[in-house]
Amino acid sequence: MEVYLVTGANRGIGLALTRTLLDGGNIVIAACRRPENPGALTRLRSQYPDSLDVVKCDLAKETELIAVAAQALDRRKKLDVIVNNGAIMPEQGSESILEIDLNLFATAFDINVIGQLRVIRAFFPMLIRSDRPRVVNVSSGLGSISDREGYDYYVYATSKAALNMLTRSIAFELGPKRI
Repeated sequence: MEVYLVTGANRGIGLALTRTLLDGGNIVIAACRRPENPGALTRLRSQYPDSLDVVKCDLAKETELIAVAAQALDRRKKLDVIVNNGAIMPEQGSESILEIDLNLFATAFDINVIGQLRVIRAFFPMLIRSDRPRVVNVSSGLGSISDREGYDYYVYATSKAALNMLTRSIAFELGPKRI
């Protein structure tokens, strides 16, 4: 049994991963911006009351992440895996690169790149208590520089390409620390 943190756990890939991890007997700290919204995560909480912690977590708010990490440390003592799945995909951002609102880039980078780093930094003290600590940053094929066929979703794609580079940088720096 391992302890996982899954961001963006209230829907899509994050929810499916949370369900799979719980079904496998693991403990999951499920983080999302609006945990109070009823839905599948609420049902999972009643099904797994001892192994699912649902926490409010906004990737743009570093102080909130630090507080959530401190509470998680008190309750679970260690963290084996961070799954950085939470992200935003702006509905706009596919128009001409010359016309895209640059604020969309700033917001997407703040959540999809810097937000992932905020999570790692906030939960690092908990992560290093594990015998086998890991960080998984969920990217997208749209973030591939070499495999780009069509050009759309510029804002999202660019942020995911940056996340891929951040992931390589993290592996380079934290690899010697067994992460």
